[in-house]
Amino acid sequence: MAPIISRQVVEYKSDLIVNGQLHTIKKLRFKMKEGKLDPFTDCAQIEMPDSVCGSASILKPRAVVVTFNTGERIRFPIDEPSKVPTCIAVLSARDDVICVDLDGEEWRVIPPSLTGGGTPNATPYSLPTGAKSEKLTGGYDYTSDVMGQVRYKYAVELLPDAISSVILTCLENTGPKDACTLPIPGFRPRHLTLKANRERTPGEPNSPMIARKVPVSSVTGVAECAEALAPLGLCLSYKGESIRNAHNLIGDPGSGLIPI
Repeated sequence: MAPIISRQVVEYKSDLIVNGQLHTIKKLRFKMKEGKLDPFTDCAQIEMPDSVCGSASILKPRAVVVTFNTGERIRFPIDEPSKVPTCIAVLSARDDVICVDLDGEEWRVIPPSLTGGGTPNATPYSLPTGAKSEKLTGGYDYTSDVMGQVRYKYAVELLPDAISSVILTCLENTGPKDACTLPIPGFRPRHLTLKANRERTPGEPNSPMIARKVPVSSVTGVAECAEALAPLGLCLSYKGESIRNAHNLIGDPGSGLIPI
């Protein structure tokens, strides 16, 4: 069995934009089996120095998860958003590849330094008890890392309105669901999650919380949306676009998106 060795991405560009540019993390460490690098040269610029920095557990980089015809599965990082379609297309064109999944970038907690440096807001929100939360539903324009622009569904809880009003600004061209607003099997759009305190009701444990999922129309809008949401709660997390069997949505290498 091939040994597991440490490598590092020379420069990893996050989905977050800071000071007008994609936030760049240098020398991002990851591990993989020795001798398995060749299929992934279009996905990231990699080096294998004598020593590497420890990986930051707060960030899990976007990656392809590739299943080969031997049954082996390999996870490999993609160092910038613009490489996602080409990386998937080149891998899916190989005779020894069975399927290619996309696993989006994940921030378990986004540091305040990347969202304007504000102070977390611990003020609890007052919400009605015993009633089902009312939601606003519809469709919005979503620019996929793989598929281009599509119409996708949304459902936003209306209370507290201080949060829902900001969530809706993260969605482009909202409107009612139409014939093109369809579920896409295996597809999970990029989204932020805001956590905030809620006022405690009798019999509840201390410090109950609410969590609000915040879809974001485009990767260029993630940081702006996060900055607007950060003052409204305790913390933010982020999960980038993920697609199971993403190889089915890509055309030939260099041809761009699959024709519809």
